[in-house]
Amino acid sequence: MTKPRYDNLFWDGTEIRDQLEEDVDLRCQLIFSLMTYSNVTIFELLRFIFSTTIPSIHHRASLFLADRSTSDEHDNDANTSTSFHPATILKLWYKNFPKARPGIDRMIQPYARDIVLHESDKIIENKSLKVIAKSLTQASVENITTPGMLVDTYQELAPFTWDLLWTISASPNDHRKALIRTGGEDKVEEEEDDWDDDPNLEDGPDIDPMAVPARVHGFSRNPLFPVLVSISMLTFVRNRATNALPLVLGLFFKIEGTSSRVMKMLSNVGLCVSSRTVERVRKGMSSPV
Repeated sequence: MTKPRYDNLFWDGTEIRDQLEEDVDLRCQLIFSLMTYSNVTIFELLRFIFSTTIPSIHHRASLFLADRSTSDEHDNDANTSTSFHPATILKLWYKNFPKARPGIDRMIQPYARDIVLHESDKIIENKSLKVIAKSLTQASVENITTPGMLVDTYQELAPFTWDLLWTISASPNDHRKALIRTGGEDKVEEEEDDWDDDPNLEDGPDIDPMAVPARVHGFSRNPLFPVLVSISMLTFVRNRATNALPLVLGLFFKIEGTSSRVMKMLSNVGLCVSSRTVERVRKGMSSPV
């Protein structure tokens, strides 16, 4: 069938035109009344709309699914719901039918897994995240460790995965939520580290201090780093060639005197490369680390 059996000419020959109201809600009520009278369920109607090959109906369905959003970083949820109509429907399901949420979540999960897998594929196929041990130099180590380089790469290749992990690490817990409600200040425990007191810090390469976000208010640790390391570990475990951060961390741990047993444990969880790999790298580097 190339066109609907009931087109405008059919309706022009009825009295229904006299029943059409200017108000969209009233017209929708009229259509719903016709559905009820003809014993057509919402599921049957939607399945027909999105599965039919009739060009005019398929075109209308395509318009509904069109993504009118922009790449503007200032886009918010409200803009998304108006620029992508299925998002509006999904929000209405969540808001008005809370008992349906478990089923909606089960429906979304397989597609979320597909997105994560696709983003993981892009990471392990990215050449900039693969370091050949024999070609590693002091300059390449500094390039990998430059603040923002790996962050930008992961955010570009895996935005969904990054946001997912960021939600886990950066969302305030009940204690912080209570402090926010009362206007209190979270006491950030001062941690003893050498980051600010490193006498050699100024001797390193010029870096953009804004490349890595500052510590999130109320957090004693920057949530960005667990996200960064998590993605590195997960993709390194999946593909040992995606070794940019694990290789640098392995060098750091070895130089700082980490024992072979600890190195083996860290390597097994995907945080760094093995001790043997580090030794091969140190011997093959063209300039000292």
